[in-house]
Amino acid sequence: MSCYTCDECGRYTNKFTYNQSRKEYMRCMDCTGYYPFNCESCDRGFSTQNALQQHSVVHTPRKISCPLCGLERFRNPRDAVSHIESGYCPNCPGAQNAAKQIYRFTQRNASQYLSSHLMIEDGYDSPPDLPYICDYCGKKFQKLSSMMQHQAAKHDTNLSFAIEY
Repeated sequence: MSCYTCDECGRYTNKFTYNQSRKEYMRCMDCTGYYPFNCESCDRGFSTQNALQQHSVVHTPRKISCPLCGLERFRNPRDAVSHIESGYCPNCPGAQNAAKQIYRFTQRNASQYLSSHLMIEDGYDSPPDLPYICDYCGKKFQKLSSMMQHQAAKHDTNLSFAIEY
């Protein structure tokens, strides 16, 4: 999207509708008031429904704690799992170690999300390449958090099981 200078307020911005950017006297969306989608929480305006949906995440409280380090900063269980899988959790350092711990947890508590032919014994050093499987469509994933994100986006579900180690 191209940037232009608003003839009314003088700001250099990309906040122009297609029609405004083609006129001789150009007014940005702030000056024209073109924000048809408003946030119910903070009354901020957005030009598209998608932008409003992306913004609405900021109003979700961060009440979910990491089950390993207790850090309470996550909006959903998927983000807490992603925190552990990243390897930055102080109680489960290292991405490979974290991947093993998540995989073992899933084996014990939610084996329906593992490909049946990929079930391994606890003695292996690392989980297989694509151990997680969506039980709705059969798509396979390397990380549990990726599968959880997929299910939330594609199947409108929020996979949530007690994350305790």
